[in-house]
Amino acid sequence: RMQLYRKFKSVGGLSANEFIRAFRIKKAALLLCETDLNVSEILYTIGFKNRSYFSKCFKKTFDMTPKEYSKKYRYKLKRDREFLMEKFGSRGIILNSKKIGINLSQKAFLVKAEKVIEDNLTNSEFSVGDLGRALSLSRMQLYRKFKSVRGLSTNEFVREYRIKKAALLLRETDLNVSEILYTIGFTNRSYFSKCFKKTFDMSPKDYSKKYRTKL
Repeated sequence: RMQLYRKFKSVGGLSANEFIRAFRIKKAALLLCETDLNVSEILYTIGFKNRSYFSKCFKKTFDMTPKEYSKKYRYKLKRDREFLMEKFGSRGIILNSKKIGINLSQKAFLVKAEKVIEDNLTNSEFSVGDLGRALSLSRMQLYRKFKSVRGLSTNEFVREYRIKKAALLLRETDLNVSEILYTIGFTNRSYFSKCFKKTFDMSPKDYSKKYRTKL
């Protein structure tokens, strides 16, 4: 123990305990920035048991509470990264499961949900109940899950997936709007156009003119 103490003191000016604590606090700061974990989950992840002691150590390191740090940096970092992905990656269309700032269990849930929707994409009668049965969740459980993970209702999540799929098809195929409507399970063209414009701030026709790849 004494050798370890002297080694840490000589290298970084910290005791072994101080070094370990500093590492854990910095890891907590990283998790507060890059995930949707709450403070209790982060405490468990980094091996702290006492929340008030953790908050005291965190404030000593960053001159603000974990909650204040999260408010200041979490969503700014997420917005910055998503902006870069929007501009330079995924051809500008990000599915929910590809979003930054979700933990592994949330990602796994979204991947499963998107797979079920994709497998039923052309089925215009595919319902919230169908999705719930495929995921072994009740309608209320499904609603709460989507609300907590992405802030959307189940219907909104399904609709958003279909609209983003339509955008991809408008970019990367020579399908016309009527053909795309069938492919993504929409039956009402005016309602589709309304939803599309709400998402991309332009009509499907304008979007196609602006982004469609020359085939």
